[in-house]
Amino acid sequence: MAKGNGTTKSVGSGGASASRTTASLPHLLADYPVISQALESAGITSSLYYDPDGAAIVETTKGNWTLYYNGRRVKTIKKEMLNESELRASGKLLRNTPDVFQYKDNAFSYAQKAEKILHVMEVGHKYWVVTPADATRLEKGGYRYAKR
Repeated sequence: MAKGNGTTKSVGSGGASASRTTASLPHLLADYPVISQALESAGITSSLYYDPDGAAIVETTKGNWTLYYNGRRVKTIKKEMLNESELRASGKLLRNTPDVFQYKDNAFSYAQKAEKILHVMEVGHKYWVVTPADATRLEKGGYRYAKR
């Protein structure tokens, strides 16, 4: 899905080769072990990726996993590194990359202008515009539809 106006800016440094170490991952470890495992296996610190609600994982065509944070690609992780059943239960495994908005009105405006049906979900303090299938997955993971 293409990015629309009001999307969040990319997290992390401008260079893709910035070195990141696995320091502490505070509440990610306790609340979201699957996401913390993904972050640890990707070698990412919690200082840049601190909110577990901003994380999503999309399966690639080769069966690996791509970790997204606030709608931006962070890293591709080998399929052996993560447990698929735990990912599905966490509500973090999506088929498409979500479009992330900071403001509800922008998210609804973007979803209404799309050619295909899109839903707006509240994830953390952001609004994710996702396909109906991904909205169902997120709902099973404990997230809720945003109300206009």
